[in-house]
Amino acid sequence: QPCTGSSLEGHIDFTYMLEEMDDDIYHHFEMPPLMKKIEDYYRDYKLSKQFLYDLYDQTLTEKLNEIERCFFTAEINETNFSQFVHLQSTYIIDVAQIVFTLPATHILPSAVKRHLNFLIFNAITSAKHYQLLATYNSAYSKENVMAQENTRNSTEDFPIQKLKKEELEEAVKNLRNVLNLPSPADMVECIVKFFDLVVAALPGVEVSADDILPAICVAMTRSPNFGSHVVSFFTYLADIWPTTGVDEKITYIIITCSIAASHLSTKIPKSESETKIPQTPPQQPQEQLGQSTQETIQLLQDLLDLV
Repeated sequence: QPCTGSSLEGHIDFTYMLEEMDDDIYHHFEMPPLMKKIEDYYRDYKLSKQFLYDLYDQTLTEKLNEIERCFFTAEINETNFSQFVHLQSTYIIDVAQIVFTLPATHILPSAVKRHLNFLIFNAITSAKHYQLLATYNSAYSKENVMAQENTRNSTEDFPIQKLKKEELEEAVKNLRNVLNLPSPADMVECIVKFFDLVVAALPGVEVSADDILPAICVAMTRSPNFGSHVVSFFTYLADIWPTTGVDEKITYIIITCSIAASHLSTKIPKSESETKIPQTPPQQPQEQLGQSTQETIQLLQDLLDLV
């Protein structure tokens, strides 16, 4: 867990990490069965769902059955998908509250509890995954088209020549089939790999938010198929991803990629016809866009400092 300390005089300020171990290096012990199951199952949405039922808690089973009945009859469309996402988030919180009242979960290390939160997210969000993602694709179709158009016309604005080619190509590979993955958790895993490889493609050792954002944008433009759904995809992930209780790094990555996708969809492409228009009228919108970009970069830098 990240901690900060300072002297009484206020002259010394430092940050340190407390690493929680799941074993004793001097007196080794076997991982408890529940803890091992969480570590083995939390990435797989089918195993995650079965794990919750296998806890054999009546209150939990009743809640899971309620969720199944609700999801089975739910019809998701462009007019109600936001309400469904809110309902889904509520169910995730409800299940988590029940699970963490069980005596067996009280002694779990913090890292395993985060994985258990991820497991709950995985089990619930996979049920209506394809239908909900398809609705997002329809709802944000105009933004997707704009983003795809801008990726064709505006790639010269991004510093692609500064990125390491091999790492960039590896990063883009993670986007090629990400739209067809069977669960949001599988998508998140691909996006984390994508993000890490983009950061690895940046020159130098020190990485800041104002370097990451344009690098993410240019990496997204390298995959034409993914570019046709970039806005709806990341809006979907950002909307369903829990704001607390899970890995802060993943939260940062999803926020950064969502902002980058939004940036691609609102960027005004340059053309010869636009250069003939007098520059005075558009000054104010461009200034607002610049201010918004700076505020975004500052937000990402603050989040990066916390990761």
